[in-house]
This record gives sequence, C-alpha cells and structure tokens, in this order.
Amino acid sequence: MPRPRGPLDYTRPAGDVLDVALVRYPAARREQRIGSLLVDPGGPGDSVTATATATAGSPTPILVVGSTADPATPYAGAQRLTAELGNAVLLTRDGDGHTAYGHSSCIRAAAEAYLTEGAVPAAGMYCSSI
Repeated sequence: MPRPRGPLDYTRPAGDVLDVALVRYPAARREQRIGSLLVDPGGPGDSVTATATATAGSPTPILVVGSTADPATPYAGAQRLTAELGNAVLLTRDGDGHTAYGHSSCIRAAAEAYLTEGAVPAAGMYCSSI
C-alpha cells in the first residue's frame, strides 16, 4: 500500500510533497476488528470532517488525539473535529510541541489499546507529556 503524502509547505499545498509516516497496529483478535482512522485536524486542504464522515456511522467512536499547545495543529481544531464527527472521543496531551504520540507514554498506551483491542479511552481523558 502506498504511503500517504502531504505538502512540505502548508502555505503551498501544490508544491513539494513528502511521505507521511504512519504506524499500523493490527487487532489482537481478528473477531474484534473495528477499523480505525487517525487524522491531523490542522492539516491543509479539504476538511478532515469530510474525509472522516464515512466512518462516523461506526458503532465504535473515532479516536481524535490533540495536544493543548501544538503550534502546528491547534487544539481547538481537535476539539472542533471531535464535535463535528459526533461519534468521536478526544484524547488530550497536556503540553506543547507538535504531535502527541511521540511525547507521551500515556497517549501511546491509549492509542495502541484503541487500535489493537478496540479499547476506547474515557471521554475527557488527559495525559501528561512524559
């Protein structure tokens, strides 16, 4: 499967592009596969809500992850996306810097449990930057 690509410079989305790194975790038990979607609510281009609409009817909430002080993808975007999707849970990293997964063992554990076991984090779950 080809890797997704994104613009190198968000102010010039038609300019140079780069590969986007993703990690995929298969379900621990085949019968519990639920499907997954991870999005960057601050990226350029079409609304991520439009991209995610097809999965919003799933019985399993969509996991949205955001950081409270991310300079590249503001937390307000993660909050707005969660509200617009309706069937979504926001997992929050309290801290600065871009992205949450690489900055918090709590975020990593919750995201991996969601992806591999279908364990949905509690609504309003906050993690520190450790």
